[in-house]
Amino acid sequence: MDLFQINSGNFIVELNLKKLLSKEQLSAFSKKHAMLSADDANFKSLCTLRSGILRYESETLLPLVGEGFKPKILLVFGNPATQSVKNGMFFFSKTDEHHRHSMWGKLAKAELVYELKSKISDSLTARQEEANLRKLMILSGTSSKKYLVGMTTFYSLPTPESSHKYSGVSGVEKIFAPVLDEVAAMETKRILSNPFTEGATIIFTQKSSYTKFCELTGIRPLFWPTRGKGAGGSDLADQLQKIDTSHQTHGEWSLQNIVDYLQNKIK
Repeated sequence: MDLFQINSGNFIVELNLKKLLSKEQLSAFSKKHAMLSADDANFKSLCTLRSGILRYESETLLPLVGEGFKPKILLVFGNPATQSVKNGMFFFSKTDEHHRHSMWGKLAKAELVYELKSKISDSLTARQEEANLRKLMILSGTSSKKYLVGMTTFYSLPTPESSHKYSGVSGVEKIFAPVLDEVAAMETKRILSNPFTEGATIIFTQKSSYTKFCELTGIRPLFWPTRGKGAGGSDLADQLQKIDTSHQTHGEWSLQNIVDYLQNKIK
């Protein structure tokens, strides 16, 4: 997995699938890629497959500077939505009508971001204004008085919204099924190799990726579901108040030890 930064928040991933998949598996993968490209215009513009090289754009927002001695919080979502990557911001909007995504209200209630509400009447322009300001605040470390907040995803491959067969983490797991463990190891190495992760409280929001991360690393991050019981912003606030290093112990291994271990699991 090769990574290339293209601008603040977005980056390019390249995977040589010929090194990971058999000819039959690569043919099956190509069919899934073609289906996604035909069904979702954003996926088609973000993700290409040529001569066995999968290349796609993804997103991560990590502060470029620190501010004081605020505790670092790293939110790890499941995987990006193609609409959000295309528009350059996590949870850009809800539905094609560009309503404000409910995630921002939850994070504001947990005091991880400030509540922003554009006064612009056009919904798309309003979301763009909010997204640009949120991105600036996160990258500058000023999205919260209490915390230094970063955002990433466990799987970097973007997929369409929830109505599609290959949406969300379950979609990524289907797409990479033959080599999912190896891809997961690459993604885990990406997350742990970033300097922001050192000393940060890691909070996962999606169950199967949380489980996979725990299996690979021995680290037990906090888990905050974004749906169902315990999914409210106040629930997240309660978890943040109970932050303790015991939540994320990993024995005597340093993060570098774990990264080295993951490297050995990658072909």
